[in-house]
Amino acid sequence: MSNISIINGPTRRRVRVLDGPLRGATHVLGDHCIVGRSGTSDLQLLDDGVSREHAQIISRPGGIHILVDLRTTNGTFIGDRRVEREILERGTIFSIVGTRFIYEDVEPVRTDCEDSGVYAVEYHGAPSRRGTMEYVVASIPGLADQEQPERQLGQGGWRRPESSVTAECTGGEQLHRVQAKNDDGTPYEGNLIEDVLDYRRTGLRLSRGEVHDESLLEQVEQLEGRLCLPVPRRDGAPAIRRTFKRFSCYFPAGLRQARGANLNGVVLDFGVDGAQLLAYRHGIAEDTIVWLAIDVVTKTQTQTVVFPSRVAWTSRNHLGLSFSSQPGWRPARGVDPRAPTRLDLDSSRRTIVPHLAVVAAQVRSIDE
Repeated sequence: MSNISIINGPTRRRVRVLDGPLRGATHVLGDHCIVGRSGTSDLQLLDDGVSREHAQIISRPGGIHILVDLRTTNGTFIGDRRVEREILERGTIFSIVGTRFIYEDVEPVRTDCEDSGVYAVEYHGAPSRRGTMEYVVASIPGLADQEQPERQLGQGGWRRPESSVTAECTGGEQLHRVQAKNDDGTPYEGNLIEDVLDYRRTGLRLSRGEVHDESLLEQVEQLEGRLCLPVPRRDGAPAIRRTFKRFSCYFPAGLRQARGANLNGVVLDFGVDGAQLLAYRHGIAEDTIVWLAIDVVTKTQTQTVVFPSRVAWTSRNHLGLSFSSQPGWRPARGVDPRAPTRLDLDSSRRTIVPHLAVVAAQVRSIDE
């Protein structure tokens, strides 16, 4: 992976986060991009000083993008200058409450990986490439020196998956192939991480009423078929049900904390709404806000993806994460959404915690 070639193609622009827990995350610009504290933001900053919708970048003909502050208390800055509306130039760095962003070209790349697989990077101290890869957060714990469970928890039962297969590229970095499995043990066809990202991004646009393209709606329906659990149609179905599938897997990731600490771990299951991690003696408490960072490499792309998350449950060596903006549970068909089972934060925790407790108890039995 030491050689990265630029592939000629149409110029697109993106915003890349330079620091903070979202560092390395990127957003390719379309019609507009919202930055804010709200879960419906394209780039979500979990900071009390950030407004729910703090700033947006809007597109104009000719490839022009304009940064607009949405009349916020703490403002949007380019350097030391507070801006309300500014045309962005390539390389412009702007900041919102201490987090810096850069406006830049998207440069399609070709890595020197020899196959078309999807890999997660294991840290070997390599410098980042244009800031898009954060190698400092992706080291797998030393399993030979640690007490490792012989089996792991997944929807398909306790088993060690085959997705821990590694590959070496010419730069010497160790890459772990991302191979996910369905509940019945069959392989997930396609790039699970990219599918989850596409579904989440399109879901945000749908929630804001921005999607009118029939082909995009068809794509969402296809992703729902792959990523969502079927709707129960029988009498006596639970008043609240899980929305998304979880896929068993085994690949490295990093867990970032608000004070800058990084924790290395392994993703054991993954879905639209959250993930389960193996992280030895992590010491993180339930309800802590964290950021799951995954460095992804394919034959034509390198990127860092970051999921703002809440720790839903913990055991000594495991954590369950709930991703921001995607409730993992919802009322079943025919249930009044205004009833107590409605998925606001408090009521959903009262209803979901007993279910999570069962999962946590299973994990603790392995830890002990």
